[in-house]
Amino acid sequence: MRQLQQFSRLATAATGCVLFAGLVALTGPNKDTLALPSSGPEGESSLRVLAFRLLPGDDVKTSISGRLKNHHVSAATMITCVGSLQRAHLRQAGENEGTWLEGPLEIVSLVGTLGADGSHLHISLSNGQGATTGGHLLEGSRVFTTAEVVIGLLPQVSFLRIVDPRTGFKELQISPSAPSAH
Repeated sequence: MRQLQQFSRLATAATGCVLFAGLVALTGPNKDTLALPSSGPEGESSLRVLAFRLLPGDDVKTSISGRLKNHHVSAATMITCVGSLQRAHLRQAGENEGTWLEGPLEIVSLVGTLGADGSHLHISLSNGQGATTGGHLLEGSRVFTTAEVVIGLLPQVSFLRIVDPRTGFKELQISPSAPSAH
C-alpha cells in the first residue's frame, strides 16, 4: 500500500507521465558494464521508472525521445511497450533503408537503450494473421489505438553513441554520470 501511495504522489499530470523509484537493478562489473550501486541514500534502488501512454497518431520514436528530453534523461532502457500501430517504419538487419508496413499491427515487443544523443530500439510487430516481423524502430511509426510505455531510467550513468571503428556505426558507450546538483 505504501508503494502505491508513493506511486500516486509521483504522478505527473502535466505530462501524462508517472515517475517512480524502488525497483531493483541487477548489474555486475566487467570490462563493458558499469556496475551501479544497488541502493541510493535512502535504501532505494538507483533505477527509476517513467511510465506513460502514447495516443493515436503519435510517432513512437519521436514521442519517446521527447519524453526523455523533457525529463533530462542521459541513460535509459526500454522495459516494455505494448499497443498497436497504424503504420510502422523499420530498418531490417543488413539493410540501409527503412521499410514501411501498413497496419493495424500489434506491438509484440519493444526493447533497447536510450540516451541523450540517440537510441537503439528494436521492435517486433504482428499483423492480423499473427505473422511477426521486426527490426530497428524508425521515425514515422504511428500509434493506432494506444502504446503503453515503461522505461527504466539509469541516473548514475550516461549512454553516448560513439562511432566504433570496428563496425563503422555509432555504438553504445557507457560512462558514469556527473554528480547531481540536487
